[in-house]
Amino acid sequence: MFQSTIKKQIEIFTSRGNEYLAQAVKSGQKDAYAKAIQEFVKSYKFALLLNSKDGMEQICAFNLGAAHIAGGDTARGINVLHTVLEHETFVKTPSILPNSQSEKGDVYFNLAIGYEKIGDIEKASKFYQLALLAYGNNEKNQQKAAETNLKLANIYNKQNELSEARKHFLHASDIYQKLQDTENMVLALICQANAAVSDSTVSREECIRLLGSCCKKSAALKHANLQGKILCEVGLMYATLSCLNRALLCFEKSIRLCNKNTNPRRRAIALQNSGAILNSMGFYGESIPRHSESAQMHGLLGNRNAQGQSFCNLAFAQSQLQMYEEASESYLHALQAFRDTEDKQGQWQCHEGLGSIAFNSGSLDKAVEHFTFAVSIQTQKDSLESRKRIVGKLTNAIEMRADKKIVSPKLQLAIEENKEKNESM
Repeated sequence: MFQSTIKKQIEIFTSRGNEYLAQAVKSGQKDAYAKAIQEFVKSYKFALLLNSKDGMEQICAFNLGAAHIAGGDTARGINVLHTVLEHETFVKTPSILPNSQSEKGDVYFNLAIGYEKIGDIEKASKFYQLALLAYGNNEKNQQKAAETNLKLANIYNKQNELSEARKHFLHASDIYQKLQDTENMVLALICQANAAVSDSTVSREECIRLLGSCCKKSAALKHANLQGKILCEVGLMYATLSCLNRALLCFEKSIRLCNKNTNPRRRAIALQNSGAILNSMGFYGESIPRHSESAQMHGLLGNRNAQGQSFCNLAFAQSQLQMYEEASESYLHALQAFRDTEDKQGQWQCHEGLGSIAFNSGSLDKAVEHFTFAVSIQTQKDSLESRKRIVGKLTNAIEMRADKKIVSPKLQLAIEENKEKNESM
């Protein structure tokens, strides 16, 4: 009678704890985590009174430890979970209880999360690996196995162990495919492809094959905005591989899929990237409408720096078409945006562009002024190549200005008259 009453109380406290925990996860409110922990403490204290070997004490300890980690008291949560590991019930049985939340894999998984939070990556990796072994091929644990593979893959990715990262991203993708979870399957594939593109040991052909697979499988996604987001990411990776036509195709599809009302941010990014690719391919006339719309949308969204980038790309396209007045205005818009966001690199790029326009228009004093300012605000983070380029332009402008000042007005007039006479002969 006594034990049945205690078990009933444990069930009540545990149920309340789970409700508060779900609420906390959804809302992020700390007081909800505190309430969940209070309930789990009560259930744990009652479980200690049972002094039984059915695993109830370990279940309650697990709930309490996991709640502490989720709520931010990570060190305490890790300590509580280690008491679960050390208990004889945990050591002797394949699982604490048949309940899926009580399996060894969950204990290992939550310990791994805890260690990852405090920056002990070595122990985090160890416990994620143990979680994978515990989950095994059991069908009911495959969702958790996929999540664990993703966790491990991200750790390896951050440590630049790209081969291991790719392996676990692929495992996660395969599991999601078996679970018919198309969305997560494609997202895992994208991560795998990104790790491959970043890995110098993977051939360009293999990277292109992976990206092609991502494009093909993304077509099965039900949500157009998500498909547009994925195509934009694939496009960026194609651009990294200098596959500009494929990159452009992805960005253009992304523009069509991302509605400006339901997903304006993603559409603005796709427009910006499409315009940048068109610029690099020399299709300046086609790029101008994309830069203009991108700048407008980024402005409405309050993305000031991205708006500056779009204006800068627009200015470059206009200058290449000798639309110097329009280009100057666009560069000035970009310059103000970069000043607002304290983007030094963006600022010197604008001054370089304005300097080139002034030089081509014959305004050598302005060209010298802009090139000088561009060089003066460059930092050590900027490439030596860019500095040499601007210094070269500045030198040309100074030399040409000096040459013009040496020639007297009378001599200049005589040169022009002689030129006209030669042309008429």
